[in-house]
Amino acid sequence: MDDHSCDRNPSPPQELADRTELIHADNIGDTVFSKHWLFTTLMKLIQEVDDQENLEKESEQGFDIDEALQDELCKLWDMSMSTDVVKFLQEFKAIEILTGVITKSQAPRVTEICIGILANMACTSSVGEEISKNEKLVKLVMLLTENHDAPTLVETMRLLYACVSTTPEARQPWITAIKSTPDLVSNIQFILSSSTNNDLLANVGEFLDKLLDIDDDICNKWATVEMLLALLETLKQIGFQPSVTLDTYLHIFQLVSTTETGVQSLVYHAEEVSVYLMQYLVIVCDDPVIGLKEREGSLSSTLSVLNVLIMDSPDTFSLLNKDTELIRCLLKILDAVLPEIEVRKSTPMKTLAPAEKDSSQDDKRSTDNGVTDKQQDGDTRDAKTDKDNTKCDTAVVEENLKSSTDEKISATPQGSGEPHDSGEPHATRIIVSPSPKPSTSKLTRTPLQPAAASSQQSSPAPERGTRDSNRASVLLYQIIRGFLEDITNMLHEPAPLADDASPRYSVPLILDYLDVHCPRVRIVAMFKAISDEDKIAKNILSKWREIATTYGLNRLADILERSAPA
Repeated sequence: MDDHSCDRNPSPPQELADRTELIHADNIGDTVFSKHWLFTTLMKLIQEVDDQENLEKESEQGFDIDEALQDELCKLWDMSMSTDVVKFLQEFKAIEILTGVITKSQAPRVTEICIGILANMACTSSVGEEISKNEKLVKLVMLLTENHDAPTLVETMRLLYACVSTTPEARQPWITAIKSTPDLVSNIQFILSSSTNNDLLANVGEFLDKLLDIDDDICNKWATVEMLLALLETLKQIGFQPSVTLDTYLHIFQLVSTTETGVQSLVYHAEEVSVYLMQYLVIVCDDPVIGLKEREGSLSSTLSVLNVLIMDSPDTFSLLNKDTELIRCLLKILDAVLPEIEVRKSTPMKTLAPAEKDSSQDDKRSTDNGVTDKQQDGDTRDAKTDKDNTKCDTAVVEENLKSSTDEKISATPQGSGEPHDSGEPHATRIIVSPSPKPSTSKLTRTPLQPAAASSQQSSPAPERGTRDSNRASVLLYQIIRGFLEDITNMLHEPAPLADDASPRYSVPLILDYLDVHCPRVRIVAMFKAISDEDKIAKNILSKWREIATTYGLNRLADILERSAPA
C-alpha cells in the first residue's frame, strides 16, 4: 500500500515555537481579544464621528452609524467587562477618546455605547478614580441627564451610580458637580414622573439611593414635595411585587424621612403616601402565610416611614385610627418574624458586631414562618402564654436599611422592560438581547455593577450571608417594636368623649380590633415584643393596663394579665 502523508497544517517555524510570546503578542492580557482589532475599531469610530461632524445637520434627531460599525462597537462594549481589556483601554487613553466621541457625536447609539463602555470601566476602582479626575467628562455626564433618549439615560445613570459608589476621594468631584448642577434634580424628577422604562427607573433608583445615603446635605435639599410626588409616580409604575427595585425605592422613602425637609414633605402628603405604603402592606399580609424572604428590607423601610409619617402628623390620631389594617398588618408581620427572634434568644451565640455602613442593603433571608389568619382565629380564646422573657442578645443595628419597557419621554419603546437585579457587588456578564424596535435601538444590556472594592474602597453593595440576614430580621423586629411603643403612647391619651357625652370614652377602632377581632396569640406576641426590654417593660405594660381600664376592654385586660411578666 502506498504511503500517504497526513493532511494537516504545517508546523509553525521553529523560532516561533520557541518563543510563544510572539504568537500571543496581539492578545490583550490573558484574553483572546486582539489589540489590533481594538485599535482599528476605535479608529473607525473616531473617523465616523469626524465625518458626521463635517456633514450638514439634516435632522434634529441626529445621525446613526452603519450596522457593521455598530456591531463592532457592541463587541467592544461586551469586551469592556474584562479587567484586562479595561486596563488596556486605560493605557490606550480610551477615556479621553470616548469623551471626545461623546462630545462630537450626533448618533444616539454611539453615545449610548460609549457611555456604557465608560460605565463598565468605572467598575474597576483605579479606572473609576481616573474617570472622576476628568472634569470635561464629569460636566458632560451632567448635561447628558437632560437627554431624552432612554437607552442613553439608562447608561448615564449607571455611570453615575458606579462613580458615586467608589471611594470618598474619587466620588468627591461628582458630588461637587451634582451640587453645582441645579437642573439635575429636576431632570431626575422628570424621569421618575414620566418614565415607564423599568431599566431606567432601576438605575435612577440605585443612583438616587446611594447619593442620598452618602451626602446628608443633598438628601435634605432634595427631599422636597416635588421629589416625593415623583417617587410616588415611580411606585405606581414598578408595582409592589418583591424586587430589588422596590426595595431601593422604599429605602429612598426611608432616607427622605430622616431629614427635616423630608418629614415636612411626607406630612404634607400624608394621605397619599400612607395609601401607597398601606397598599403594599396589605398585599403582603393578604397571603395566608407571610414569607419574609426578600421582603425584610421593604417591610422595614415601609414601617419606618409609616411610623414617622403618622407620629409626626398633626392629625396623628385620625391617621392611626382610620381603619384596622395597619394594626392587623403590623401584628401579622410581627407574628412572622417573632419565631426567628425566639430562636436567637434560646440559641447561645456571640454578640454581633455593629453593621458597617450599607451592610444591610438588599438583605435577604429564607424564613417562611407564620400562621394563617384562619388558624389563629380558631385559637383566639385558648392560646397558650409563652413566658420566655430572655433578652435578645443582639447588637443594635443601624436604622437605615438598604435592602435591587416603554419610555414616555422617548417616542419609541426601548429595551426589554424588565427590572434588573443589581445586588451583586461584582460585574456581571453583559447580555445582548433584541429590542422591540431595532430601528431605534439594538441594545439592551444588563448593567454592570462596580467591582468588589479593595481595602480602601467602600463596597457599593453588601455581602449576603447569615449574618446580614440576621441583622435584617432583627432590624425589622426592632422597627415593629418601636412602632408599637409609639402606638401605645398615643392610645394612652384618651380619645374624645362619645357623642352622647357619657362618661365612657369612645373606643378607637384599633382597640376595638384588639379586644374583639384580633387572635389572642398575636396580642400575646405584641405584649411580649413591647416588654422585651427590662428598662421600659414595666412602664409600657402599665400603660396598657390603664388603656384597658379606661375603655373597658375586658378581654384585652385578661390577656395582658395572663401573658405579661409580673
